Amino acid sequence: MTSDDGFDKAAKSLDDNERAAVEAGAKVLQARARAITPKKSGHLTMSLRVASDKNSAVVYSEAVYARKQHERRKFRHTSGQAKFLETALLANQSAIFQAIAERLKLNP
Repeated sequence: MTSDDGFDKAAKSLDDNERAAVEAGAKVLQARARAITPKKSGHLTMSLRVASDKNSAVVYSEAVYARKQHERRKFRHTSGQAKFLETALLANQSAIFQAIAERLKLNP
């Protein structure tokens, strides 16, 4: 079989669609996490990034102090909260899955 049968093109389209779908879900998580990230200068909030590959995505921070701000529950934040990524993920699973499903054209 040659690539003229359209298989290679269809496989590439599926791969691109999977990546776009998991990235869409990660962007929902990023937005929801930014809404509850502790804010002093805004650097931590804006440091939240999305990276994706074929079928997975990650939301992470480039800020050196992000882990400490995320994990230390004893910090008294005037805005935002500790565990901002974890909380956003747990509280928004349906919205994240919906974004993935919409990109894959599924109806969950």
